[in-house]
Amino acid sequence: MAPARESYTKNEVVTLSCNNGSQPSFTHIKCAERVQPWNYSRSLNADVWLGRKSSDVWIHIEGNIECIEKCQKPQWDPRFIFDQEQETFNPNEVVNVRCPEGHRPPPMEIKCVKLKPRKGSTVGRSGWIVRNGTGSWHPMEESLTCVDVLQVVPETLKITSTSIKLNWTCMLPDTCQNIRARCRLEGHSSPPCEAEEVKGEEMLQGQEGTFTCPPLQPFTVYSVTISQLPSTILYTRFLRTKESVPDEPENLRLDPTLGSLGWKALPSCKGEIIGYQLNITTMRADDDSFLEFKQVLVNQSVTEYTPPQTAGRKYVVTVQGLTTAGAGAASMLEFQVLVAGQPLGPWPGSAVTVVVVVLVLVPLSAGILWFVLSRKKKVLTSKVEEDDYTELQPYENVHEDNYCVIKTFLAQKDAETCQRPPWASIFQLAPDQESYRKNEEVMLSCPEGFQPSFTHVKCSSEVQSFIDGKPVHREVWLGRHTRGAWIRIRSSMECLEVLQVVPGTFEISSTSIKLNWTCRFPGACQGMRAMCRLAVPSSPPCQAEEVEGEEMLHGQEGTFSCSQLQPFTDYSVTIFLHPNMTLFSWLFRTEETVPDKPEEVWLDTSRGSLRWKELPSCKGEIIGYQLNITARSTRDGGFLEMERLQVNGSVTEHRLPEHGPGSSYVVSIQGLTAAGAGAASLWEFQSTDNQHPLGISCRSVPDISPSQGTAVLPLQPITTEGVGEHQLVVAMTHNSSGIESACLGQPQPFSASQQPFNTTQQPFNTTQQPFNTTQQPRTYVAAVLNLTAPMDFVLGNGTWGQGYHNAALRPGWDYTALLRLVRRSPQSEKFTCVCYSFSIVAGQAPGMWHWTVIGLVVLLVLLLVTAVILWLVLSRKKKYVPNKAKEDN
Repeated sequence: MAPARESYTKNEVVTLSCNNGSQPSFTHIKCAERVQPWNYSRSLNADVWLGRKSSDVWIHIEGNIECIEKCQKPQWDPRFIFDQEQETFNPNEVVNVRCPEGHRPPPMEIKCVKLKPRKGSTVGRSGWIVRNGTGSWHPMEESLTCVDVLQVVPETLKITSTSIKLNWTCMLPDTCQNIRARCRLEGHSSPPCEAEEVKGEEMLQGQEGTFTCPPLQPFTVYSVTISQLPSTILYTRFLRTKESVPDEPENLRLDPTLGSLGWKALPSCKGEIIGYQLNITTMRADDDSFLEFKQVLVNQSVTEYTPPQTAGRKYVVTVQGLTTAGAGAASMLEFQVLVAGQPLGPWPGSAVTVVVVVLVLVPLSAGILWFVLSRKKKVLTSKVEEDDYTELQPYENVHEDNYCVIKTFLAQKDAETCQRPPWASIFQLAPDQESYRKNEEVMLSCPEGFQPSFTHVKCSSEVQSFIDGKPVHREVWLGRHTRGAWIRIRSSMECLEVLQVVPGTFEISSTSIKLNWTCRFPGACQGMRAMCRLAVPSSPPCQAEEVEGEEMLHGQEGTFSCSQLQPFTDYSVTIFLHPNMTLFSWLFRTEETVPDKPEEVWLDTSRGSLRWKELPSCKGEIIGYQLNITARSTRDGGFLEMERLQVNGSVTEHRLPEHGPGSSYVVSIQGLTAAGAGAASLWEFQSTDNQHPLGISCRSVPDISPSQGTAVLPLQPITTEGVGEHQLVVAMTHNSSGIESACLGQPQPFSASQQPFNTTQQPFNTTQQPFNTTQQPRTYVAAVLNLTAPMDFVLGNGTWGQGYHNAALRPGWDYTALLRLVRRSPQSEKFTCVCYSFSIVAGQAPGMWHWTVIGLVVLLVLLLVTAVILWLVLSRKKKYVPNKAKEDN
């Protein structure tokens, strides 16, 4: 007390505080009428002392002032938003709590209130009660979690250069009404990259589906929003469409004075411009015959290039923009060079003189050439048997035009050279030269792990066309086949992987990795080995042993497997050729499996909570824990309460429900991964002095009729909270574990084939064909009752309903009937059951005893008749024997 005195004056305000860190029920008091000494038994005169409420209103103090524990901030989902961010709260303090937008539950209020002291303590304690909106306050039975109303998994997003597609799932179907999805252009487009606004909008129906945006522009940012009308946003993301190839460069031109090419820089409308590709083809100016092809790459800041130029040559240049999607459309320019370094431009006066001279000399040269060729033709004909200078063979070009190709083998032609091939940049050539003689063999090689399509190539020539009867040659490259034959290379050359492993064929489980391999060049795969290794050294608590998986690979194709691996662990798989040539290397992670059971489970008596040690993610990512809580009572052995709930992976504590003395708990805790629930840790507790485990002792049923196949159950509602629908579950067992399974499980319904054609109730007839018990489920729902008051229920009267059947009871069977009440929430299921146990004793049906009596009477009559007949036979035989004796004498 501050101030601390023996007596106080009227209206003097006194501040109260507790020594143990608790909170007094009133923090400020004052004397209202007269001086009253303070009683250290904590008793104050209610007519004298006033206490100040949190609203600053003074009221009379009723009863004692108590020190009450403060309320700890609830350990819920960290996404909850509290209007007061503090660790403790005073009694009677109201706190507003909400989830982020697009999550449930809706905003609510929680209040710190006084609870009964714990057993053996006199200090009051506090807890939380909750209400939604203007509803009534009620206790909080479990921890709460913010749940997404609508979920979109990022891995399911499919984005192309012209579309965006996503899959959505409504996690709370009852709340997914009036859901709208739409696409919008994010930001305004501006020249030179104009993008039209899209009108993609759709109302979403059902529990799951797919939403697709209409045709979009490449490399453009769009917003995708899913909202609940009128204005609650459930999902929103900014997404950029993928790049595509760019448009063709504009204003491609040649500067005749400098001999340089120039073009206008491309804007990054369809993708980030990363450079330009120039394809330069060189030909002779007089006959357009091919001389050289060259490809040049420049970065995105370059818009001018000067190619090397030679007099008498003609050039065809194409320019393409480059993005990560590839090369775009090409702009083309053609020019020729008359004087070295001078492209074709306006003709000077001297050029006119040259042209006139040429026009005079050409006819004269043609006449002389005709005369020489005519004489040479005669000489060649006379010597055709001595010298084979030419070979004439058919040839089909890529355009499927048939004509003759003349390959020249004259000594003077062999001396011609070929330019370095256009695909040579990706190979290592030996010898490495700028030009090669005809028929000179060149050896190709690739980087480590790759092999060229042909290991040996050579240059040759073929006739492309005839002009004025003269053949025009072009160079071609030939490759040597594995059988030794030389064939023409008709496509671009490339380096191919020696070993091919298709990622789509990987087979990965929690304990093994399996892959299929193919050797594309069998001669290069000799001495190939494969091995598995841990990718990184393991460390506690997740210890993984090193594997010794190593194998020699033989043949052209096969399978390599790593076995006996640890779940959820990274391994490297390497295939190599000795000594150190790596052909394939890949990092794998084995699949998840169920986790081990939680360790170190204990009861925190100060908080009334069950706690456990957090599981490490050794066998899979721990996504949560599943708890099954079974509560029993000694006062009513037939009462059973079972709760099944899940908490997220960061929670390692759960407050147990409150029960009075004589209760027992059995709690099983299982870790959860994507593979499922693991082994369970069991914890048992009894709030009684009896050390023996509390068993199930079901209530008895006195009214049983074996002849009718019925039993009368005295049922009472399990709860008075207004929940009226109860299920009556019948299990054909007396086993305790079977009873728990029936209470917690989902009974099997009767199939349509088991339902009688006539559903009207008939009297039980013992002469009917016996019921085939093999068709009857061992556990089934006999009735669904809207139970609000006690009633006597006749079990086994044969009635049918939607999903249940009150089947007749059969003699000789043990039965357990459970009156069950099920309450479900997004995080848990609670099953409350009251069990009734009885047996149908096998006996004779009424009216059968008189047949037994009649049978006994008939048997006695038959015995009597047999005795009389026997006496008569024996008496007659006795008289006959003496007469016979006299005659014999």
